[in-house]
Amino acid sequence: MLCGKDADGETIRVDLLLWTDPAFKIVVEMKAPLRSDEGSNSAMTQMRMRFYRDLDRMRHLVDTKWQGIQRGMFLAVVNEPGYVVFGRQRKNEGYATYDGTRLDAGAVIPSAPGRNGCPYDLRMPGHLIEWRWLCEREGGRVRRRRDMKHFWLEPIAVYPPGVTKGHVSVSG
Repeated sequence: MLCGKDADGETIRVDLLLWTDPAFKIVVEMKAPLRSDEGSNSAMTQMRMRFYRDLDRMRHLVDTKWQGIQRGMFLAVVNEPGYVVFGRQRKNEGYATYDGTRLDAGAVIPSAPGRNGCPYDLRMPGHLIEWRWLCEREGGRVRRRRDMKHFWLEPIAVYPPGVTKGHVSVSG
């Protein structure tokens, strides 16, 4: 669904837009980059940047209240532990999605050159963002939970400055 332009003039398309009141809409972005069972076709470096770009765009839509958008929700599922735990990733380390990574309110992620980076700075929402993946730790290693086929990210809410997290509810 088309949702206008971001602060850098790029077209914003969102995965889902929900509302019962046209003056209070919620934008939802979902990422599900799954590596093939054979272990090829990983796009992890590029996809981590896209996670951040989605958060920047949702922040823009919520901050500007574009056509009644008041909140955002970012969802992700992956099957590669490299999104969840730091390993050998050496490219675009600023796009960290590792379990426990915290971003201060309004953090700015600097532009990164190359095909897997974003050519402009990405500004995060005006509240703390924490990457929390549903996973288990065993013997110093991180792995997916036994009851799940993939790693699921705890949803990341995007809300405007001045609104506390207590005003956003996610149940599962």
